[in-house]
Parts: sequence; structure tokens; C-alpha cells
Amino acid sequence: MPLKPHSELKYLRYEYDERENVMRAWVPGGIKFVDHQISREFFDEIMSILKSCEHPPYVLADLTGFEVPPYMSTDYANHMARMKEYTLGVFRYGIPRDMGGELLSTTMHIAAMKAISRSNLYPDEKTARAAIREAKKASGAG
Repeated sequence: MPLKPHSELKYLRYEYDERENVMRAWVPGGIKFVDHQISREFFDEIMSILKSCEHPPYVLADLTGFEVPPYMSTDYANHMARMKEYTLGVFRYGIPRDMGGELLSTTMHIAAMKAISRSNLYPDEKTARAAIREAKKASGAG
């Protein structure tokens, strides 16, 4: 599968495990979705990677350093909906266990409902990977 070199991406870094069909993605230094331009740029990067995939992958998303204010939930949801046909699911982890994390979790749930999608929030990478294995089994792929 052709993948963009990391140097071409403004926000996102990722690794792709072809054998497992899992793309792990993260944003070094974090990101704050304060306006539509940042949101669009970020999701355009994700979409360019996903569209280059031979098969839709499972996405393992580390949300460490993510800030999505509630007023951006609709915008975020619209971008989540764009991704749906290019993934087999997005499995998120890395949300802090503080008030900011509670706000991010709530925003993620709201965005997922608006996008008619699952929020798939997990406490850590290990648990998120286990959820991907379960999703593979449920779909007959694993």
C-alpha cells in the first residue's frame, strides 16, 4: 500500500501494519480543533492516507493531546462521516482521566452520534487493540 512520507504531513503521524490491517495514528504535540480550517486540514490528511490504502484499515487513534471543544462537535462529526467508507472502524484511546478528558469523551460521543458512528473510546492502546481483534472476529476477518 503506498503511504505518504511523514515529512509531507502537517499534523498526523502513523504506522501501518499490513499483516493486521491496522493503521495507528497520532499527533505529536497534540492538536486543538479551534476552527473549521484546522479541522478540515487535519481530516484532509487522514483522508489522503485512507484513500491511498488498498483495503480499508482498522484505525487505532491515539487522542493524547487532542482538544475538540463542544462547539466543534458538528464539524468533527461531519469529518468522521467522510471517513466511514474508508475504514473498518476507528478505535480511540489516550484520553486523559481529568476534566479535559471528560469533556473530550463527551464531545467524541456527541460527534459519533451525529455521524451515526460508534465512538469506540478505550482507556489504553492495549484495550483498543483487543477491541479491534474482537471486531475482526465479529466480521469473520479474524
